[in-house]
Amino acid sequence: MEGPAARVRLLLVDDNEEFLQAESAWLGSLPGFEIAGVAHSGEEALDAVRRLRPDIVLMDLAMPGLGGFEAIRVIKESPAAPPIVAVSLHDSQVVRSEASIAGADAFVPKARLSTQLLAALHAVQAGGRDCVGGGRRPQEADRERKRSQHAQQDVSSPAPEPEPGSELVRSLRDERDPCS
Repeated sequence: MEGPAARVRLLLVDDNEEFLQAESAWLGSLPGFEIAGVAHSGEEALDAVRRLRPDIVLMDLAMPGLGGFEAIRVIKESPAAPPIVAVSLHDSQVVRSEASIAGADAFVPKARLSTQLLAALHAVQAGGRDCVGGGRRPQEADRERKRSQHAQQDVSSPAPEPEPGSELVRSLRDERDPCS
């Protein structure tokens, strides 16, 4: 992207052709954006990122073959990897955390594309991670996942609630997502 009139080049990745067409028409009509290309699978996305060098990738997470999570991991191995906004029909903290751990810079549920996608695109274009879509830093998401796994293993003997001023409460408060 060069110059003030440069348009943000987007690569759209989704296995649903109707969704890709609607997303392409909507985003392509917005000032400042152009569709650099589309891909229907994770494998096609890897090739398209190398060939087209998009400014931002919008990646569906649930696709047959090489899925979005793995495609994000592979793309992010490159030092020149573009920012990636993960999109999914499935909106849960687990999906958001897994997307972040894979390397996604933002997450937007498909049900909220019309209200959250532009903010996510602008945030990642500016070099940040998107708080609107619930993106977390990989280290924070990893800590959360480990806490969750530990809690699931130890459900038979629940721990007593910590005192409000205790060290545990303060440390958990300090590790909260900065977007919340």
